[in-house]
Amino acid sequence: MSDLKIKLNNGLEVLVDEFITWSAYKQAQLTMPIEKRKALNKRLKEITDTSRVVVTPLGTFESVSLASEAHDIAVDVMRKYLLNDAYPEFKYLIPLPEDESLRTNKVLYNGILRKYIKTPLGIFKNANDAAKAHNFSPDQIKWRIHSDKYPEFHRTDESVGTEYANGKATIVKKSNKKTVTPLGTFDTKVQAMKAHNMTRNEFNKMLSYNPKEFYFLKND
Repeated sequence: MSDLKIKLNNGLEVLVDEFITWSAYKQAQLTMPIEKRKALNKRLKEITDTSRVVVTPLGTFESVSLASEAHDIAVDVMRKYLLNDAYPEFKYLIPLPEDESLRTNKVLYNGILRKYIKTPLGIFKNANDAAKAHNFSPDQIKWRIHSDKYPEFHRTDESVGTEYANGKATIVKKSNKKTVTPLGTFDTKVQAMKAHNMTRNEFNKMLSYNPKEFYFLKND
């Protein structure tokens, strides 16, 4: 065991043997001059700040969070689209110089939303739901999805998804459902969420726990 020590920017010293077990980020944060670290953290916050205005196929949103709720995806997934040249329809309204080092050009094969499972009995959210409908095990559903013998069992995009033509990704827009709540009938779920000032997760809970007052209208 070495007795060598490293002095941190807070004045404390730690053994080299302990220091090398830390992540590169922690090492940099605790050895970088404090003023430089503050400046770096400020720029990182600007890059990752969810309050940046973004543009997507569904419109312009005041924050990454609102855009992710409109597309029904997580914030970190939305960021993958915003900095991806394969999806020019998704972008920050005001780009930052630091964005360029984070940009990619990679088709996200899972689409905007997760891939659902289509079988002769309908479309299911996952293998477990499909298995219950067919009285199969989930493994049997997954096997049929990957088997050429059962082309009627396959994964499919639902709502907003991604199609591929000549290697280029294109966006399929979301089919919005009219949503009923105690405040009235809304053209989209997002409008209802904004009216109630709820997050996507909070609103989904109301749909599950209070279906008599929060529900979707069936298509005509």
